[in-house]
Amino acid sequence: MNDTAANQMSEEQAADLNRLMAAVGEPEAAQQQQVLAEQEEAQQATSGLASQNAQALEVLIGLAGPTLTAFGFPSVERVLGTVDDNTGCTKGQMLAGVWSAVLAKHGVDLGELGGQWKEEIAAVCVTLPIGAAIYKGIQNDCRQEAEPEPVGTLPKAPAVRAVQVDGVAVVHQ
Repeated sequence: MNDTAANQMSEEQAADLNRLMAAVGEPEAAQQQQVLAEQEEAQQATSGLASQNAQALEVLIGLAGPTLTAFGFPSVERVLGTVDDNTGCTKGQMLAGVWSAVLAKHGVDLGELGGQWKEEIAAVCVTLPIGAAIYKGIQNDCRQEAEPEPVGTLPKAPAVRAVQVDGVAVVHQ
C-alpha cells in the first residue's frame, strides 16, 4: 500500500489495518501495546485512588489533633498544623500525601473502608472527646477527695486560759 492510499484512509480503517498487521506479522508488538495500555490504565486508577485516599487521610489527620488534645496531648495538633516553609502545606497534609500513594499502591481504598465502617468511625469520633472529658473530670474529683482541707477552713479552737488556784492549774474557757 502506498502513502497516498494510507493518507486517504479514515482513522478507523487505519486502526483496523494496524490491528490486522499486528495480528498477522507482529504478535509480540501487539501484545506489548496491550500491556502498555493496561499499565497506563492501572496508573490512572492508582492516581485516582491516591487522590481519594489523600482526601480521606486529611480528614482523619484533621480529627486526630483535636481528639488527642482532649486527651492531654496538645502538641500533636500543633505539629500537624505547622505549615512547612518549603511546600506551603501543613505537616498533616504532607503525611496524607505520602501515605495516600502507599495505600493506593497496595490497593487500599479508604473511601471504601470509610463507607463500610462509617457508623463506627463516627461513633469513635464523638465518643473519644466525651470520654476524655469524663476521664479528666473523674481525675479532678479524685484529686479533690485526696487533698486535705486547707487549714483556714478548720474550726478554730476555743480560747483556753489556765489559772492556778491553790497551786493547782485550772483550765477555764
